[in-house]
Amino acid sequence: MGRSGALSVLKQLRVWTLVVLALLFRDSQARHNHCCLAYSISPRGGIKAQTSRPPTLAGTRVSPWHAATPGVRGREGGGGGGLRSTAAASAPGGDGGGQAGLDERQEDEGKTGVQGQEAAFEWTRQWYPVVVMRDLEARDPRQPYPVKLLGESLVVWKDPKDDGWKAFTDKCPHRWAPLSEGRVNQETGRLHCIYHGWEFEGDGKCGSIPQANPDARDIAQNSNRQLMACATVLPTQVVQGKLWVWPDSSPEGVKASESVAPVVVPNLDLDNGDWGSNWYARDLAYGFDTLVENLVDPAHIPFAHHGVIGQRAQGSPMAIELEELAPGEEGFLTKPTGYSGRDLMRVSFRPPGLVYYENDYTKSLPFMAKGLPPPLRVVYWAMKKFNLDKRVAMERTDRDPSDRCLFYFIGYAVPTSPGRCRIFTRSPRNFFLQHPVIPRRWRNSLAGEHLGQHKVLDGDSTALHVQERYLLNAGQQGVKQPERTFYMPTQADVTIRAFRKWYNSRGGGGPPWAQGVDPSDLGPVLPREEILDRMVAHTKDCSACGKAYRVSGRVKKAAVGGALLFLTGAAVAPRGALALKLAAGALANAGLAVAMAKRQQEFVFVDYVHYDRE
Repeated sequence: MGRSGALSVLKQLRVWTLVVLALLFRDSQARHNHCCLAYSISPRGGIKAQTSRPPTLAGTRVSPWHAATPGVRGREGGGGGGLRSTAAASAPGGDGGGQAGLDERQEDEGKTGVQGQEAAFEWTRQWYPVVVMRDLEARDPRQPYPVKLLGESLVVWKDPKDDGWKAFTDKCPHRWAPLSEGRVNQETGRLHCIYHGWEFEGDGKCGSIPQANPDARDIAQNSNRQLMACATVLPTQVVQGKLWVWPDSSPEGVKASESVAPVVVPNLDLDNGDWGSNWYARDLAYGFDTLVENLVDPAHIPFAHHGVIGQRAQGSPMAIELEELAPGEEGFLTKPTGYSGRDLMRVSFRPPGLVYYENDYTKSLPFMAKGLPPPLRVVYWAMKKFNLDKRVAMERTDRDPSDRCLFYFIGYAVPTSPGRCRIFTRSPRNFFLQHPVIPRRWRNSLAGEHLGQHKVLDGDSTALHVQERYLLNAGQQGVKQPERTFYMPTQADVTIRAFRKWYNSRGGGGPPWAQGVDPSDLGPVLPREEILDRMVAHTKDCSACGKAYRVSGRVKKAAVGGALLFLTGAAVAPRGALALKLAAGALANAGLAVAMAKRQQEFVFVDYVHYDRE
C-alpha cells in the first residue's frame, strides 16, 4: 500500500471515530436529559423542578401555593405545584474539606442523576405547628390570630358554633383585606371582615354580604359565584398542646391530610402529664434550614451557649455516627454520642422540621450523685431519703428498659418566610418531677422559664442571621452551592452533612413559597435590637410573659408612686425616727421600681455579648 493509500485509511478511521463518538455523546446526552427532567440547577445553585403551571378554574378557591409561579412542587399530582425553591436563599450544607468530605461530595455528585428520579418531599402536604394552644386559648375569643406559613399570611380563629379552631388564608375574597384585622362575631359565630362587613362561616362559606339587596336572592348563595365568595380554608388539628395547619387546601390535599399524622417524637406521649415541661415559641430572624442545621449540631453548644447551657471547657471530639433507619422513615438518627466520651444522647431529625435529643440518664444520674465529694454527697442521701432512687434506678439492675430516666430536648422549626422562621421547644423528662424540698408554687414561673430560653437562643441568633446572608451573597456572585466551600473535616459535623444531603436531594433544595415571595430576598443585616427582639418575637403572643410584663409595669408604677409619697413624707416630717423610716421606705420603693424596670426590659430586649461572658 502506498503513502496515499495509508493516508486514505487514516482519514476513514478518523471519520468513523468521530461518528462513534458522536453517537456515544448523543446517547449520553439523552440519558442525562432523562435523569435531569425533574430537576435542574438554578442560577444560584438551588435545585428546581421543571413543571408546568397547573390550570386553575375560574371561580375556584385553591391554596395560594397552587396559583404560584412555576417552581418546586411535591410529588406528581401533589399539592405543591407552582412553588418556588429556597435552595440558594439560605444556608449551608454538604461538606467542604477533608478526605471524608471529598469522598461524600464525589458520592453525592455521582448520584445526582439517580436521585432526580425519586419523588420529591411534599412540603405542602405536611402538618406544621403554628401556635401554642395555651397562648391561643388565653386570647380574647373575638380576636383573630395572624400567622405566617411558607410565605403565606394565614388567620386562625375560634368558631363559636363548634369551639373548633379554623385557619383561613388572610384575604377576604371581596377586596383582599386581611381578615386578621377583623373580629369574630360572637352573635353570628362568623369571622367578620372589618373592611365591608362580609362574614364567613367556619367552612369558609360567605354567610353575609351587607351590601346585597335583601329583596333579591342572596349573592353569597348564588351557585355561579359561591366559590368566588368563599374564604380559603386550611385543615387544622390540635396535637400535644399546639395547633397544626396543613397548607394544601385543594380537594386532593384535604383528603391527603386525613391519612397523615403530625410528626412527633416516637413513643413519647406528652399529653399524659408524666413528662412535665411546657412549650416555648419564638420567631427568629433567620431561615428555617439555618435553624434546623443549628438544632442538629450538638458541637456548638459549649461555645455558643457558654455559661447558659454549656461550658467552653466541655468542648471535645464527638464521634457522631448515624443509625440505619427503618424502611420508609425520613431524616436521620444518630447512635449514642456525647461530650468527653459520655455517650448519653441521640440526635434525630424528622422532616419537615422536628429535631429532638434523647438523653438517657438512667445510669449516669446515680453515678454522678454517688461520686460527688463528701460535703456534697448529701445529694445522694437526699435521693435515698425521698425515695428518688425509684425513679433514677440508683442501685437496681432489674429496671424495665421502657422505664428509663429520659430527658428530651424537642424543637420544631417552622418556615414562615424567607430568612424567618418560628421555633417551638420543650424539654420534658420523666424523673425529678416532684421536687423533694421546694414546692411547685415557689419554683420558677413559666415566664421565668421563657427568659431562660431567650438566653439560649440569643447565644447564636446574631451569628446565624449574618451567616446565611454570607451564603446568599456567595450564591449571587456565581458560586454554585456555596455551602460546599465549608471546611468540615470532623465527625462532629456528620449531622449537618446528613441534613444538607436530605435537604438538597429529597427535600428538593428547600420548601416552596407562596406566589410572589422571592426566596432570595432576605433583606439587609438587621441591627442587634431587631435580631434579639423579644417583645414582637415572643412576649406579645405569650400569655405568661405578656402577663408578667404587664404586672411588672404596674408594680413599677406603684413603686414609683410609693417612693415619691414616702420621700414627701420624709421631707415634711420632723427629724427623728419617723423621718428615717419614711426615707427608708422611699429608698425601698425606688429599689423595687428599678428592679421592676429591669424585669420589664427582659421581656423586650437584652443584648448578648460573648466577650463579656467569662
